[in-house]
Amino acid sequence: MFVSWGVAMRMRGFGWCEWCGYLGEMGPFLHRRIRKRGYGGCWKWVGQREKGGYGRIEYRGLRTHAHRVMYAYMYGVFDPELLVCHKCDNPICVRPTHLFLGTNDENMADMVRKERQCRGENICTARLTRDDVLLIRSLNGIMSKDIAKLFDISPSEVSDIQLGKKWKHVGGLIRVSRKRRDVDA
Repeated sequence: MFVSWGVAMRMRGFGWCEWCGYLGEMGPFLHRRIRKRGYGGCWKWVGQREKGGYGRIEYRGLRTHAHRVMYAYMYGVFDPELLVCHKCDNPICVRPTHLFLGTNDENMADMVRKERQCRGENICTARLTRDDVLLIRSLNGIMSKDIAKLFDISPSEVSDIQLGKKWKHVGGLIRVSRKRRDVDA
């Protein structure tokens, strides 16, 4: 079972003060599982890891992320509803100066600000590459349906790419939208 330490300790009747005492005895346990590299660099967790790369601690029948325990060990009490986020974006880092508290919304905003979100070719379902997008944007004068057939995408997708509505991060020549006018004969 994976729960936050705060919730688990409350379920078992422990308060944060008592837990802080346990954290005090965890110092040697934590430090045996850390590799420190250089001044200001990340402290790599070398204990167990989860699939996402985050360090994992199992202690007294409880399991949680190593960076959460390190944050509590160094800074004390924090709201268990908050996330412990990484300034360095390295999931195995447990260096306290690289960690900060935040909400999920703040963590997502941090990801977008650092341009770490999946987009373009990094999305597993992407059908196009950066070069394909640049080629599509350079194909002026060819109908969208013909370009769509070449790349096995929809004509509206071609139009969105050429207008810069999709694949905005790629750049290249972006076509200016031209609205059709009905011409009366």
